[in-house]
Amino acid sequence: MILAAPAAAAEFTGWEGTVTLDPATNVTVSGHEAWGDSALAALDAAAAAYGEYSYNASCGAWGHYLTDIGGIEGTWIFLVNGEQANLGIGNYRCLDGDLITLYNGTWGGAPDYASSPLSESNAVVNITTQIPYIPGPQPTGEYPMFHSCASRDGCVSGEGPETAGNVQEISLNGPAYASPVIDNGRVYITASMGDVYCINATTMAVEWHTPLDDGGGYSTAAVSGDRLYVGSYGGSLYALSLDGHVLWHKNLENDGQYWGLASSPLIYDGQVYVISRSDGTLHVFNPGGTEIWNVTTGHAIDDPVGYYASPSADNGRVFFQAYNGTDHALFCVDVTTRTKVWECPVDGPIMSMATTISDGTAYITTRTTLSAIACSDGTLQWSVPFGGNALCTPAVKGDSLYAGSSTALYCLSTVDGSEKWSFPANGEVKSSPVVTNSTVYFATNVAEGTVYAADAATGTEMWHHTLRPPEGKFYNIMSSPAIARGNLYIGGDDGKLHIFAPEGEGSFTGWEGTVTLNPGTNVTVSDHEAWGDSAFAALDAASKSGTFTYNASYGAWGHYLTDIGGIEGSWIFLVNGEQASLGIGNYRCTDGDLITLYNGTWGGAPDYAPSPLSESDAVVNITVLVPDLSVSLESGQSAPRGKWIQVNATFHTNTDGWYIVTASGINDKGESLAGTTTVRLSAGETLEDIPVLVAVPLQAETGTYTLRAGVYRLGDYPQNCISQSGGIECIVT
Repeated sequence: MILAAPAAAAEFTGWEGTVTLDPATNVTVSGHEAWGDSALAALDAAAAAYGEYSYNASCGAWGHYLTDIGGIEGTWIFLVNGEQANLGIGNYRCLDGDLITLYNGTWGGAPDYASSPLSESNAVVNITTQIPYIPGPQPTGEYPMFHSCASRDGCVSGEGPETAGNVQEISLNGPAYASPVIDNGRVYITASMGDVYCINATTMAVEWHTPLDDGGGYSTAAVSGDRLYVGSYGGSLYALSLDGHVLWHKNLENDGQYWGLASSPLIYDGQVYVISRSDGTLHVFNPGGTEIWNVTTGHAIDDPVGYYASPSADNGRVFFQAYNGTDHALFCVDVTTRTKVWECPVDGPIMSMATTISDGTAYITTRTTLSAIACSDGTLQWSVPFGGNALCTPAVKGDSLYAGSSTALYCLSTVDGSEKWSFPANGEVKSSPVVTNSTVYFATNVAEGTVYAADAATGTEMWHHTLRPPEGKFYNIMSSPAIARGNLYIGGDDGKLHIFAPEGEGSFTGWEGTVTLNPGTNVTVSDHEAWGDSAFAALDAASKSGTFTYNASYGAWGHYLTDIGGIEGSWIFLVNGEQASLGIGNYRCTDGDLITLYNGTWGGAPDYAPSPLSESDAVVNITVLVPDLSVSLESGQSAPRGKWIQVNATFHTNTDGWYIVTASGINDKGESLAGTTTVRLSAGETLEDIPVLVAVPLQAETGTYTLRAGVYRLGDYPQNCISQSGGIECIVT
């Protein structure tokens, strides 16, 4: 029998083809893992799928390197799209459409960096990579980011409050230009120049508030998993744990001027997206704080609207407003390839803080138009004249689009932009509307900021609630409403978070707790002052701590209450269980007093009615702490730059010692002034008209500064401020 000799194995001469990678499944070669979307994974997939060749690799100081492909030993050199990569073959993570080239050459240095000509190779492998778009984890909170979700469509399921009759307020340590977000029963909001707050959505108690190293700002936070992300006044992106600890922060905005990093972070595919205005850059971070990629136009977005520019996302693409050096435009970036897909020029700076995405269409406003742009290719679908000079991000539900202008809220058709109805508000609508199943909610940016609810189908007003500032003050509302649990949450320039709840839910049933009073800082109610250590001051402090409201009038007996927590009637006033001999604004508390207020039936002068406590439907019990010292600023003056402002302080203490009294504060741009003086007081002594000289630098901004006094024990300064006053206004000319 004659046996035929086996055919010789074909010599490997190269390969070319396409592979699909799974970024979630790593490969193991030589006992070491490589990314599932790495160039080594592409080679592994090509060898496994097509079975036309084998390969071997080792792992050394540079990571994985190849020792042979198809039995051909030598140095296998690694290119990406024709260029040598800046990472090893196991560490380079492919993008969709990458061309990975490997060829056998002569090693001239470290693996993957040899310079042998491709033309001299006896075998070439060309692999085109495909990486399917797989959505990453999305936030699952009730209202986890600005305008509800990644597409920023401002549309929420369910309903909000049908009336404005059940309102609660929570005091913050600065105006609330940012909007609230809600996650897992917690409300998060940032105070401008103040802290980031976490509030229990059930009890309305402040669980924590955390200062940022470079100040709170205008950015609306985003919550995902165990982290909260927010921009700061100093231009940084912060990540906080949900118990209020700063995990990391990265400075992104070096020309933040008055706004800092006001962009509201977007959570998409498990990553954090945010825009820096001064260079027109979209930054992408992982939750650990590593910037994994970015796309930049290299040009600043228009000031000041660009400071609020915030990204939106849908179907594997991110949208953001920018300036390309010639035109203002909407940019679209693919999150898989990390490259720009298209840009659509528009007729001027984009005013909407974020692009609204709905049903494959992107909606934006400029100063003169409202436009619809196809998300697929950036073609303009329609554009209509619109006085949208209001920073408002439209909301979309079905075939209706809701957008604020400088004078009104409009409802337009998403089909062609035709007007369905308009609602004449009391001023410009910078607040971005939110729409539920049947109602659209929004607010106005005027001195008497007003929250509105209108029928989403007809534009008929359902209710409104107006903030009433003291004379000369402004309570604008730039914050946008958030809807969750049937409640509406919104911030205001009055430094409060306002919560509108459905009638009958969360009705006031009383409060019990402890407050600390500052005898040197009086409270003003109904245009009349009450002592800073009065029972009225105790109620005022309790209302801020307990997040309930009260109203009062002033008559022949001094201050008297007309309602607490929305419950009207006669609120009766006791001290340590006994009726006091003075009105609530004139009784001055001592340390440890128990102030009780209950709703009864008036039988005489306010605060003296004998109705039984047991019959009240709500009781407030306030334990009062009065510290052994207090400070207040009584007067100030104006001064030109380069001179001094003298402010006069009053200081009381029950403890002998030397003290440092400071007077310091800021203007509305965050610029500061400060001065100090040193005094010695005996126990029980009150020292009035203490002069504190505040230096005004030659470079200081002119305008109004709000100064507050602080007291430190001499050996503690500048740490451990033990008392602080209310503010007074001084003017730099």
